[in-house]
Amino acid sequence: MSERKPSPLDDAEHQLAWSRRYLKREKFRHRVCTALITLAVLVLSGGVCAGALAAAGVLPRASVSQSSSESDAKTAAQPALSDAPQPSSLPQPPSLPQPPNEFTVSFDLRGGSGEYPAETVLFGTLLTPPQDPVREGYRFAGWYQDAACTAEWEFAIDSVQADLTLFAKWVDDAPYDSTLPQTGIETHAVFWSCAFAGALALFFAAAALLLRSRRAP
Repeated sequence: MSERKPSPLDDAEHQLAWSRRYLKREKFRHRVCTALITLAVLVLSGGVCAGALAAAGVLPRASVSQSSSESDAKTAAQPALSDAPQPSSLPQPPSLPQPPNEFTVSFDLRGGSGEYPAETVLFGTLLTPPQDPVREGYRFAGWYQDAACTAEWEFAIDSVQADLTLFAKWVDDAPYDSTLPQTGIETHAVFWSCAFAGALALFFAAAALLLRSRRAP
């Protein structure tokens, strides 16, 4: 049996049925959206009205209850605050002594001559180098922080941190004998060099005399 082909009338009826179903769904969707929008507007309007009434003071009960709760909280907090120790009644820490800010710098000439009074300077001061002292028979070799003259005081670097005494260092300044040249060569080395040169001279002289004696007729 051959299948019956749909006629144009059947197609039109199918299109009409589909259109009716579509319009029904759209009407239902429109109603649902309208109901949701209306509910949201009502809720928003109610919240705005309630806020306006509270701001205008139309709702005194809420404000009265709030103020009473605040007053109760303040009343309950007052005894606790009164029982707390006041800052004036707390024991104060003992005051620590302040470190000194000024120090004394003195100079020990150790036999030298000159006027070098003690100085009072502030903490961290760089001292100005004083004039070199003088001592007969000695040469001044700088200022040192200890009497043994092992730690030299660097005026450009070292700063005053406490009371300080600077000691003068002296070096024996005995003059050298100007009659002998200072060559830096040891005496025994010079002696043996001269002895070796003399021996060579005698050897060549003896050899020359021996050759002459053999050549003589």
